[in-house]
Amino acid sequence: MCKGNPSQVRAALALTFTFACNQGSALSTAECGDRYCGKPETCVTCPEDCGTCVTCDDGIQNGRETDVDCSGGCPSLCSVGETCEEGSDCKTGFCDMSMRCACVDACSGIGMTCNVDGLTLETCSANNDGCLVLTTATCAESCSTDNNGLSACRCLAGVAHHLAFGVAPVTTVYVNEKWPAFAVRVEDGCGDLVSTPSPLITVSLVAGLGSISGTMTKTALDGTASFDDIAYDVVETISIDVTATPLLGLTDIVIAVKNGTVATVSGGGHHSCGAKGDNELWCWGSNQYGQLGDGTNDDNNAPVRMGSVNDWKIVSTGYFHTCNLKGDGELWCWGHNYFGQLGDGANENKNTPVRIGGASDWTLVEAGEHHTCGLKGDGELWCWGSNQYGQLGDGTNEGRNAPARIGSASSWSKISAGYLHTCGLKDDGELWCWGDNDNGQLGDGTSQQKNAPVRIGSASDWSMITAGTYHTCGLKGAGELWCWGRNLENQLGDGTNAPQYSPVRIGGATDWSMIAASITHTCGLEGDGELWCWGGNVYGQLGDGTNEGKNVPARIGSASGWSMVAMGYFHTCGLKRGGELWCWGGNDNGQVGDGTNEDKNVPVRIEW
Repeated sequence: MCKGNPSQVRAALALTFTFACNQGSALSTAECGDRYCGKPETCVTCPEDCGTCVTCDDGIQNGRETDVDCSGGCPSLCSVGETCEEGSDCKTGFCDMSMRCACVDACSGIGMTCNVDGLTLETCSANNDGCLVLTTATCAESCSTDNNGLSACRCLAGVAHHLAFGVAPVTTVYVNEKWPAFAVRVEDGCGDLVSTPSPLITVSLVAGLGSISGTMTKTALDGTASFDDIAYDVVETISIDVTATPLLGLTDIVIAVKNGTVATVSGGGHHSCGAKGDNELWCWGSNQYGQLGDGTNDDNNAPVRMGSVNDWKIVSTGYFHTCNLKGDGELWCWGHNYFGQLGDGANENKNTPVRIGGASDWTLVEAGEHHTCGLKGDGELWCWGSNQYGQLGDGTNEGRNAPARIGSASSWSKISAGYLHTCGLKDDGELWCWGDNDNGQLGDGTSQQKNAPVRIGSASDWSMITAGTYHTCGLKGAGELWCWGRNLENQLGDGTNAPQYSPVRIGGATDWSMIAASITHTCGLEGDGELWCWGGNVYGQLGDGTNEGKNVPARIGSASGWSMVAMGYFHTCGLKRGGELWCWGGNDNGQVGDGTNEDKNVPVRIEW
C-alpha cells in the first residue's frame, strides 16, 4: 500500500503548498493517512488501529477513507479511467494508475505539462486524467502531488505504468546494417517488471529523412520485447520513440547512423588505409612523409578521407608510402619517395596522390618497404623503387624511380612485396621469390639473395602468398598453410623459434582461406572466417587480450565471419562480413584509428 509517514508528507508538501482545511485549519496539522483535504472536510487524527483508513466528515469518498470511520473498511479498488463518485468540488474525478480515486484539475490538453515548483514533472496522459508529479519519497511510500496541491498514491506494485530499456539501443549504428538487439521492459511505478498484461510495443521513426526497416511492433511477452532486426538506410542522426498505449513511453532516443561498410583495408608501417563500399578512400596513422594523402604531413589517429574521389578500388600501404588503383585501372601513389618507390620518375615526397604513367590496365599493386610492384595487362609484372637486395627482380641491384617490366612472362596472377624481398604466383600455381634471403625468406633452401625470380620447390598448387619482413607464408592445396624464414619471434607458428629455409607446413588444418605476415607476427583466416594469430605480441598485435607471444596459431576471440586480415608493422586490421572494420595493436601514431594513441590488445571497431 502507499501509506506514508505523516510528518514526512507534511514536510514535503509544505515546501510548495499552503492549503487551508475547514475554515483555516492548517494542512500542516492534518494527519490523514491519504493526505487528502477535499474541501470542506476536516482532517482529524486517524487512530493507529485504522491502518490505511482515514476518518473524514464530508461523506465523500476521495481516496481510501470511509464516510464515517474505519469500522466499515476501505473501499475496493477502481479501474483505470473509471469515473469516480460524484459530489466532490474538484473539476474532474478519475481513477489514476494506482487504481485509486482522486480529484484533480484536468490537463489543458494531452501532452501538456503541469508546472509545479521544483518537482519532476509528468506530461498529461492519453485519457486526460490529470497531471501527477512524483515526490522524492521512496517507492514504498511514494505518492504524487497534482497541480492543485492534492496528493494521490500511484506506486501500486504489479500495475503496468511505463516502459524501460532492459538492454538500451546502441547510440551508433551503421547504414543498412542490422542494429544490435535491444530489449524493452514493462514496469510498474516502482520500476519492477510487470509480466501481464502483454501490450504491443512499437518502435517508430520521429526524426530522419530515410526509411527504417525490420519488425517494428512486438508483443511484450512476460513483460519484455526484444528488437533484433531493425536497420536504417541513410547516413544521418535520427530519433526514435518506443511506445505502448496507454503506458508512458521512451521518446526522442537519438541514434547516429554511420557508413560502416569497408571493402578493403591495408596496414603499412605505422599507418593504415581502407576503401569503403562506395569506393571512398580513408587513411589514418603516421603521416610524416604524406603517406595519408590528405595534403598535409600531420598524423591522424582517426580515419580522414583522401580527397573527394569515390573511384578507388585496391589500396596497398608500404612502410612510408601508399599506392592505389582506380576503377578504370589507373595507378596512383603518394608518400615517401626517396628511393623512387612512388614510380613517378622523381624522388620527391608527395602528400597527395599522383598518377603513375598513362596506363589504365593495372590490375594489382603491392607496396613493400621501399619498393613497389604491380600487375598489368594480361599478367605482366612491373616493379620500381629500392633494389639494393635485388627485390625488384630485374637482374640488377639498381634502383628505379619508374615502373620497369620484370622479365617477359605474362602469366603472373598474384604478387606480394615484403621488406627487402618479393614473391609472386603464376597462373599455373607456381611460386617464385627474389631479393634478400639472409633469413631464408625466399624459401629456396639457401640464405643467398637473388636479384631475379627463382622458383620455390616444384609444387604447382599455391593459391596465396604473403611476404613479411623476414619471413614468408603461403597457402597451397585445399587450404594448407606453409611458412618459412626468420622465426626468432615464433612468427612461423611451427612451435619453435628456429628459422626455416624451405617451406614447412603449419599444423594439419586444410581450411585456411587467407594469410598475412608482418615483422614479428602472422595472422590468418580459417574455416568459417575464424581469426588466428601467432608470433610477437609486445604491442598486443595478436589481439588475444594479452601481450604474450604465441609460437603456434591461437584463435582470436570466438567470432567467425572475418573476411580479411591485414598487417602493419606492429598493428593488425581485419574486416568482418558486411564491411565492419576492426583494428588492434601498436598505436603510437594512431594507426589503429580509434581516435587515441593507446595500444590495444583486443580488436576495436573503427568508425567513420
